[in-house]
Amino acid sequence: MKRDDWNELKSTFRLNNNGFDELVNTPLSETPNVIGCLVKEIIPNKFEIKLYRFDSKDPKPYNVDVYHVFESITSMENIYYYIKQASTDYDDNMKRVDTEAVIWAKQQPQSDHQLYYCGLPEQLKERAKKYEQELRLKAHSSSQSRSKKRLH
Repeated sequence: MKRDDWNELKSTFRLNNNGFDELVNTPLSETPNVIGCLVKEIIPNKFEIKLYRFDSKDPKPYNVDVYHVFESITSMENIYYYIKQASTDYDDNMKRVDTEAVIWAKQQPQSDHQLYYCGLPEQLKERAKKYEQELRLKAHSSSQSRSKKRLH
């Protein structure tokens, strides 16, 4: 992600020591089934973003995708391993990239990847409830529409 875009997004954070802050406008939150995003600064220059989305096909319908955002390549664990894997060096070009962009790294799903409604963070429960109601209304309206077509 371009650093300027990240800085604009970051300016909307209301970070505190009590946990995650809700994000409203992220590129990820524009996906239709996303319930919300939460962000927390883990250490300086490293953030954790949790994206909560609804998937009716799963037994536990809420999925949590976790991303780590690195504001500096040097804040990444095992940075030199990744540099070597990419067949590059921490040279002037890499330093330029480091000043122009931040890195979003999707994390492997953990045991809490799938949740029931009761496992959602409190600040997202109301939105999740509204989302499920909208889905039920759409399903109901769609089934009524199909029924009317069969009658004609």
